Amino acid sequence: MSSAGTRYIAPLLLSLLLGSTSCEKNCAGMYCAEDQNLELVFIDAQDQVIIGKEILDQKGIHLISPSNDTISGAVDTKKGTFNVQTQRDLGLYTISIQNSANVDLIVYQNYVASEFECCPGFWRIDSVYARGQSLAPVPDGEGFYLKID
Repeated sequence: MSSAGTRYIAPLLLSLLLGSTSCEKNCAGMYCAEDQNLELVFIDAQDQVIIGKEILDQKGIHLISPSNDTISGAVDTKKGTFNVQTQRDLGLYTISIQNSANVDLIVYQNYVASEFECCPGFWRIDSVYARGQSLAPVPDGEGFYLKID
């Protein structure tokens, strides 16, 4: 190879090498958004939250996917919520409450592309349906009310 050809290849290789290390530096310490979890607030016929008032606890709630996989959720008694890490490729669930009430849920999630090269996209819950009705969102926007009769 001539010295003229080598003259162009060396700077090109150097710029590629520096470019890859600069991306790593830009990604260090960057916060990437996580997938949104499903938060359900169970309410009774009088719109009272029933988790945390010794009416309903962790042992009485089971969430099952159509493939009969049990999905674990966690009860937060302070907020009165049941929190589930959803499977983003699955939007159908059956929730069993105290082995008496079975409610089918349809969870619609949207993929949100990241604006950063270093972060993957993430999933946000758009809406949740039960009994053919859209569930009302909790005022803070983090969860949905589910009425238990």
